[in-house]
Formats: sequence, structure tokens, C-alpha cells
Amino acid sequence: MPRTKLLSSLFPRWSLLALCTIASCGADPAFDEARAALRAFETGVRSGNRDALRRAVTSRSREFVANLPARPEAKPLEIREARREHGRIFFDVADSSRDAPVAEGTFVVAKEGGTWLVDLIETAAQSARDVVSDGPSTPQFVPTEVPRAELEEAVRRHEAEAREATMRRE
Repeated sequence: MPRTKLLSSLFPRWSLLALCTIASCGADPAFDEARAALRAFETGVRSGNRDALRRAVTSRSREFVANLPARPEAKPLEIREARREHGRIFFDVADSSRDAPVAEGTFVVAKEGGTWLVDLIETAAQSARDVVSDGPSTPQFVPTEVPRAELEEAVRRHEAEAREATMRRE
């Protein structure tokens, strides 16, 4: 039996049509809504409009809006991948702008009060990277010369405390 006849006998045309229709209807509208939220956030960053930014982020992220620099020269983010996990939508993005703080990262968009909003705290956690900087990574003791007056004052205090301790023991 030719291959096409075998295929059509196993799957009648109406069932293939139904499968194609179901597959095309399976798109999650949440992705479009979350993408729109991310684009609204981007627009707010480009314009420097703090009110628009506050409306585009979750309530716990709003206090950080004041720290976001305006980036009027920023190009739109290139969304490389979008995935849904634990009720949030993660957008892996690339930023090709000259003033981009990082070239690649992940934005997290969460639903709050029925609206998809950018979660800056989750976004920062997703995009955090270990950075090795020059110089010591822990505070170091660097000896310096103590001025004579400070040294004499410290000796007097120590002697006075020692006298008090001796008098209490007696």
C-alpha cells in the first residue's frame, strides 16, 4: 500500500484538520499579555517616565523604580525565548544597545491583581552573575602610624581601667 494511502487510511482528513486547528488554538494569551507588559516597561525606561514604570512593575518592585536610569537611546530588547514556570513568564532577552548594562539577561513577568507586571526583584535574581573585581574581596587590615597624642590617650585610659579593676578586687 502506498505511503499516502496508508496515512490517509489511518488518519482521515477531518482528524488532521482538527489536530491542526487545536495546535493553532493552543497559543497561551498570557504570553502576549506578559510581552506587552515587558514592552510597556521598556517604553517607560526609554522615556524616563517614572509613573509609567511604576504602573509596569509589581508592587514590591515599585520602590526600585527611582533607581532605574532613563535610557533614551536603548533599542528594543530581542526576546530569544519565553517560558512559563510556576505562574510566571520568563523572557530570555538580548540587549544590543550601546549603553546596555548587560548584553543578555532574563526578565520575569508575574501576574498581580489580574495584570501581568515586570517583577524587578525576580529579574535581578535571574540575571545576577558573579563578578570578579580587581583588588581584595575582603576587608584587610592596613597598619598606619597612630598619632602620638592618640597613643598617649589610649595608654592613660588603659591605665585608669586597670586601676579601677584593681580597686574593685580589693
